[in-house]
Amino acid sequence: MKKIASLLVFNCLMVGAVGAQSGAAGFFNPLSASRDGVHLYGVTVYGAYFSGGTPFGLPTVASILPSSGTPVIGGGSASFGWARTRDGESLSLSYTPSFFVSPDTSEVNLFNGAFSLNWRRKVRRFSVTTGVTAQVSSLQQMFFAANAFGLAASLPNTFSDLADAMISGKVTDAQLASMLTGVSVHLVPEQTYLYGQRILSTMATAGFGYDLTGRSSIHATVTATRIQRLSAGSGTNEASSTIPQTTAGSVSLGWGYALSPRTHLGLDASANRTFSRLQDGYASNIQLSMGRTMSEHWFVQGRAGVGRMTYVRQTFATPRNLQYTVGGGIGYKLRSHSLIASADRSLADSYGLGSSSTDSVMVGWVFKAPGSSWSLSANYGYQRLNDSILRGYESWRATGGIARALNQHMFISMQYAYFTSPAGLVGLSGITGAENAATVSLSWSPSQYR
Repeated sequence: MKKIASLLVFNCLMVGAVGAQSGAAGFFNPLSASRDGVHLYGVTVYGAYFSGGTPFGLPTVASILPSSGTPVIGGGSASFGWARTRDGESLSLSYTPSFFVSPDTSEVNLFNGAFSLNWRRKVRRFSVTTGVTAQVSSLQQMFFAANAFGLAASLPNTFSDLADAMISGKVTDAQLASMLTGVSVHLVPEQTYLYGQRILSTMATAGFGYDLTGRSSIHATVTATRIQRLSAGSGTNEASSTIPQTTAGSVSLGWGYALSPRTHLGLDASANRTFSRLQDGYASNIQLSMGRTMSEHWFVQGRAGVGRMTYVRQTFATPRNLQYTVGGGIGYKLRSHSLIASADRSLADSYGLGSSSTDSVMVGWVFKAPGSSWSLSANYGYQRLNDSILRGYESWRATGGIARALNQHMFISMQYAYFTSPAGLVGLSGITGAENAATVSLSWSPSQYR
């Protein structure tokens, strides 16, 4: 699930953590993180500093910071959940409320939160998955948020689990599935400022899979997403957003074949429709991929395809001819290290800005030696929209963090983030060219650290 920076680093600390508080049993067991029932997963408080006085230097957030211009905020969050696991079936629900305040005011500035509901069922050769996720977040929180690969790398999965998920799309772990296919994939911090200071993101998905033989399988997925701007609260001097809302729906159908136990071939076709105030159009794409597990510690994957865009309504002229798509990824996992990286050129863009293609890079890395109380993490994200209305649209964000377990249940972490904004938006919205930020957080969890 998506959380603010301190909880994300806390997730990295939990690699290798097992067990739960004794004495918590039965259906209602709020101090357990492993058994079925109701859980309290953790609580966090944090403080953050921004070099420009406000995240990204946006005028939309100027009024929520102290009149003295002190670029400091504080906040906190808690994570609750419910889970049930049966033979071939899993069902989980989670909710994470969060808030942040500025030091010169006596009231809480903004309440945000994240919610997810996931269900998976497998019967012999058939598998069905459904999920609903939603989150309300602010730029102050998204500035430190780990990307999908950073979240996936922090989970205590085996190498085979990670390789199967990335190469063949076979995800048996519900938490890993939510990291790689949930809202976090569609709402990357590198583009959230397009919608303004405060954002609502929702996603609903349903998937079906069938194993034709021991080597061959088919799968289908239907997804609907919506990202929109929310009011930052009364009394806030909000500037207009570049794009107030985007609604999209997609359908994909794929076939996979294991050439060998270590090599997987995939063929996927997809179609989607995106609505925004700037465009209403379809994009269809077909892509061939091949992935191989090179050893017991690392894997690679390559993919290439073609696609076409068809517009019902468009504000600006956009390409109508065939466009190519290409990409690749790599994963590496040892007892201490986890690294996932990918680079892609995809069709159009997911925001409804009328781009011909999107270039993106995503990297997530976590280091934690077995038995050590220290952990390190890093994330990198890059994005460029080609031939969009936003000329010179290129941005990237890098974060690095260090965390330490104070005891079996308490953790402290520090994180630094650096962001560069698109040159085409600097004069348009008042965004500064670059921004630095740092945060310190303290987290508590009932799960024991080992």
